Amino acid sequence: PDQLLLSDGTCACNATFYNQSAPLADPVLQCLSGQMTLTLKSCDLQVKKYNVSSVHLLDPSCVGQSTPAADGSNETVLIFNATSKACGNILWANSSYATYSNILSISGAVLSGGIIERNYINMTFSCSYPLNMTASLVTALHPIISSVSITLPGGLGTVLATMAAFTQPDFTNPVTDTTPLSVEQPLYVSVSIPALAGDIFSTKVVSLWAQGTNDSSSGPTKYFLLNNECPTSDLGSLISVSQNGEAIEARFVIYLFKISSSDNVYLYANVQICNGTCTPTCSGSRSEGSDDNTASLGIGPFTAGDSRIDSGAADRFSWSWTVNSLLLSLLGLRLL
Repeated sequence: PDQLLLSDGTCACNATFYNQSAPLADPVLQCLSGQMTLTLKSCDLQVKKYNVSSVHLLDPSCVGQSTPAADGSNETVLIFNATSKACGNILWANSSYATYSNILSISGAVLSGGIIERNYINMTFSCSYPLNMTASLVTALHPIISSVSITLPGGLGTVLATMAAFTQPDFTNPVTDTTPLSVEQPLYVSVSIPALAGDIFSTKVVSLWAQGTNDSSSGPTKYFLLNNECPTSDLGSLISVSQNGEAIEARFVIYLFKISSSDNVYLYANVQICNGTCTPTCSGSRSEGSDDNTASLGIGPFTAGDSRIDSGAADRFSWSWTVNSLLLSLLGLRLL
């Protein structure tokens, strides 16, 4: 192992495990769907006299996090969105690919007596994505997207869960802060954890709700579309579940509505990592999953304008109704 257990119960890097005269090992770069990951061996940095805590990207607030590895070593990991300007990402694109580049920076450690023996390191790296669903999301200008860290089952590190909305059923046209929206318009909502091993884990949304503010606390009124893994009895007709608990991504169709007390609608989700698949049965009992591997995230605001329809078109829609403070139009009933 690259660490030794000392008599006082602490761990120290095993200097014999690494060649101190060799160059620093190249970081491991993973270009995942919607996410980029850089991994370095912490003891390799320390033994070769680099400052482990100095590891950062173009945005100096994006720093390496200490994470235990499966082989017992300790790693310094940076996980960040594959989006323009995330952690200082620089984007360029052609007709086929979108490429995000960044710079990994590492400084030498300050040794005894204030001596620094290592030069400052700048490593340029990049990830290229074909122009499909993921690339359309990450190349969009100001997409409505959010991410949160979530713990893997067994506490084996963390991964990034991402929530985003699209205007097309193929999930390739992300909603941005300038996208015009209207009541009854379908939003295609994705909640994904791209770094998951799809043959081991799956992503499940346990609850999904709307509210008129960006405060996810218990204060604002929550309008649940999905609760205890299933569509609710009062507003469930405004959501269609495409997939949930079947893969590393959960997908939903939500028919946009207004909240009379607010100009905006925010969507929130509680997401969970399952061992294997955990498709909800909606029979009153929850499918298997651990609350220890759950996190909350939200997207918005969505501002819906009114759209006019003629009387002939109105005949093709289901009747409209008002519940609590929502102004809802159940286009979804026609599609179920």
